[in-house]
Amino acid sequence: MLTSPATAALTRAPLAARPRTPAPAVHPVVRWAFYLFALSLPFEYPKRTIPWEVTTLTCAVFLLAALLQPRTSFARLPWAVRWFGLYLYVLLGAFVVDGGHYGDQVQKLFTLLLEAVLLLWVASNLLDYEDVAHGVLVSLGVACALRAVIQLAGIGTERIVEWTGGVRITALGQNENHIAMILSGGIIALLGLAYGRAHTTRWARALAWPVVGAIAVAIVQGGSRGGVLALGAGLLALTLGGASVATRLRNAVAVLVALGFLIWVSYQFVGTRNRFLQTAETGFMAGRERIYPTALRMVLEHPLTGWGPLNNMYELGNRLPEQHVPRRDTHNLALEVLTSTGLLGMVPFALGTWLCLRAAWRARRGVEGTTPFALLTVVLMVNMSGNWIATPLLWLTFAYALASGRQPTVAT
Repeated sequence: MLTSPATAALTRAPLAARPRTPAPAVHPVVRWAFYLFALSLPFEYPKRTIPWEVTTLTCAVFLLAALLQPRTSFARLPWAVRWFGLYLYVLLGAFVVDGGHYGDQVQKLFTLLLEAVLLLWVASNLLDYEDVAHGVLVSLGVACALRAVIQLAGIGTERIVEWTGGVRITALGQNENHIAMILSGGIIALLGLAYGRAHTTRWARALAWPVVGAIAVAIVQGGSRGGVLALGAGLLALTLGGASVATRLRNAVAVLVALGFLIWVSYQFVGTRNRFLQTAETGFMAGRERIYPTALRMVLEHPLTGWGPLNNMYELGNRLPEQHVPRRDTHNLALEVLTSTGLLGMVPFALGTWLCLRAAWRARRGVEGTTPFALLTVVLMVNMSGNWIATPLLWLTFAYALASGRQPTVAT
């Protein structure tokens, strides 16, 4: 078969020198299913009558929609996804080794975690597209703003009187610590759109501040010490990048203003202020001061495979009878993995988490800037005082970090 000289030269050319086929756009159905999922994140409803959470259902819809465009949605299988997949395999093994206790509850947990890993896989591919990443951040920020307005307006709120004085306020029956993590993620998303990414606009910076202020007040009303501290750490993480000295100074000033407002608001609410003072003066952490040492002893007793999923919580509850509940959560993501699956589960989980952290750190010089690292800082820090291993925001943040870390460096 004869070929022209130009065709022969192109065939011999290195792959990097050949014309690149433009990447296909994300299908509108897939895109809007993704945005719907992000919009649903702050609206979990524990007092529901259906067996599955709202976000579980919207995530399932998103994953089904992703099948419309498999070559885009499943374009690559990151190593982090493979490590987390191995963790799921170990979790099943630990369940069998433990004797198969609490099968129904373990089946539900495994289903949630499997959906979370699939979310990580699909979202890490779709977030490669800058417009999709922008849309997801906007969706999360808008949703958190709506959730804050609901609480500040007193719609479906609940006031819990603290014995130290003051009250904790939440809406829709949600856990105060959990919603604090999600709302903090919304603040980071909004400030990331305004300051953290390489491409920002003045209108985004102007609109962000009143919305961020409202969300911050809602977080402080909930009295979550871990949530407030995690938000502060995430705000500081936003200052770790910038294309120029002027940009870094501008971001630092913005973050200092936000931190100052957060501290001031926290001091104004009696319940939140007293909870911080109580911890500083007495070391009381709502039972965590007893949970953590007990969980560590459990790890030392079964270091390799742990106590099995769910069974670890019942064992912890048996060892803390003063709590008068059949099971107790470890209130720490690392302790949850170690007590349920041991070192065999902790190694792949830690490796997957490390790959996401490394990608988020690399993203500082890319299009997404410091936003992925700041968002990941928030969710991981909240998981040091709580165990939200199955929450979709954690896995969405992992996906955002992986996708952002692959973006090219922005010229300075």
